[in-house]
Amino acid sequence: MDDKESGEAAVERVVSQVDVKLEKSKSEETKWPLKEEHLQSAATAALAAAAVKAKHLAAFEERKIKSLVAQLVETQMKKLELKLRHFEEIEATMEREREANQHQRQQLLNESKQFHLEQMKAAEQRARQMHHKVANDSDASVASSSSPATHDSQQDSPPKASLQNIPTSS
Repeated sequence: MDDKESGEAAVERVVSQVDVKLEKSKSEETKWPLKEEHLQSAATAALAAAAVKAKHLAAFEERKIKSLVAQLVETQMKKLELKLRHFEEIEATMEREREANQHQRQQLLNESKQFHLEQMKAAEQRARQMHHKVANDSDASVASSSSPATHDSQQDSPPKASLQNIPTSS
């Protein structure tokens, strides 16, 4: 702002000097053509005013560019924050799914153990039943071999093959 004020002050001084010189020349009764020093000071004043104006425009443009860059950086930061938040949500979802999968896996293992225990119990039960059946059958056969009806049934069975009926390869 100091440059702006000093530039404007310089322009005003030059313009006032030109005005004073113009007044003098009017009073001296020489209206036109202007003297060369008047033209030179007017050109200097115009150039000084243009330089001040250009400097102000450049400063304005620079501030505008800085503002736009700041907005761009802020927008990029917001985008990154949104992406990070989204990533954190995905990460949390994946963690919940992992825990659910782990829980299901544990349930499946427990169910598998339970199934194998039931299978073993069923196999043991079948083995006991078979053992009892075999024991009952053997008890029944021992009991039936002492009865005369069993001897008759053994006599009705076909004769056993004797060794004499088997051809030898001598």
